[in-house]
Amino acid sequence: MQLKPGQKLDVVIAGNPTTGYTWEVASGGQPVLKSLGEADFKLDSSAVGSGGVFTFHFEAAGAGQGVLRLVYRRPWEQSELPVQTFDVPINVTE
Repeated sequence: MQLKPGQKLDVVIAGNPTTGYTWEVASGGQPVLKSLGEADFKLDSSAVGSGGVFTFHFEAAGAGQGVLRLVYRRPWEQSELPVQTFDVPINVTE
């Protein structure tokens, strides 16, 4: 992902927290990215147990390179490997 300083980045990824699994930021792409707070979650439907999408918000903080890594796991199983990972190489140029 190619960004300029100050440019915003939203990462939208499907998940289903009713299963106990949630997406977490494992590596926030520092020092080139800064998190803009907690992820938002929006349901796909009103059906019980339905999934939806998580949206993570970031801003390019300064020139350089980093890797944004999201992991999909149950928060109480930190010693277990995540069931999914999502990596985005970040390159911020002036």
